[in-house]
Amino acid sequence: MPSPENSPETTPPQASRQASHSGVSMWPIAFTLIALMTIVVTGIVVYRLLILPIQIIENGMSYVGDGIVAVYKDGKKTLKKTASPAVTQLFQSYVANNEQVQRLVVYRAEKLEFEEKTFTRGPSEAEIVFLAPVEYTYYVDMSRPWDIDFEAGILKVVVPPLECQRPNIMWEKGKEFINPGLLIPDEGRKVAELRKNFSTRAQTLSMGDAYLQAAKQQARLSLVTFLNNWISDSLGDEYEVLGVLIRFADEEEYSGIYPVPDSSLIQLIPQEKPEKRDRQDKLNTSEEP
Repeated sequence: MPSPENSPETTPPQASRQASHSGVSMWPIAFTLIALMTIVVTGIVVYRLLILPIQIIENGMSYVGDGIVAVYKDGKKTLKKTASPAVTQLFQSYVANNEQVQRLVVYRAEKLEFEEKTFTRGPSEAEIVFLAPVEYTYYVDMSRPWDIDFEAGILKVVVPPLECQRPNIMWEKGKEFINPGLLIPDEGRKVAELRKNFSTRAQTLSMGDAYLQAAKQQARLSLVTFLNNWISDSLGDEYEVLGVLIRFADEEEYSGIYPVPDSSLIQLIPQEKPEKRDRQDKLNTSEEP
């Protein structure tokens, strides 16, 4: 007859107590972890579907249709146009109210220019050089036509050709240099001719491709500032201008888009988001005592 100690059905009391203790302690931990994960996931879903759209719409823009957008700024909603064929007429009226501006100066630059001439006689030669600072002033003739198109929030502006005033040569700061090596007959007359050629050279340089392209690059920045002032004065309440494209009438392609600094656009908002905002407002109203 087997003894109780050797019976396979007998479980030691200590082992039974350990198994029982282990089974009781693990389940609460598992339930706690599952509950925490559920709370985190639910919080993320609520934030993405309800709270985030409301925060975005405090400052943003949603498409309404037919070239109209709903602009939200600081929680306030206004309707503005993103397209209009009548913008050129609005600009012409704006210019007409500022008749004193005949030429819109858009760029000034001062450069040190020089003109030289070499005289040779046999193995000897001498050189006359004249240097002087020159100020170049570029402008747009406001009496010439502008062409402005407004579509999808972008102002496309065709500006009259860039022109340059007669270069301002600072003769009083000019210097003459004569390299010795040859006696130059009638030196005074030749220096006077050099000065005359200097004026012609400055005029040619002012509208040369190198100077003109550099002037256009800087002039566009001035034009954007001018147009921004016009947008603020004349378009801000009715039109949502997001950026400006500029090209001069003698160019074929527009420049890159220049953003409008004070645009209320923060982020594009899908059309259904305002409806969610309205639903949330109703929920908040129903919960008030």
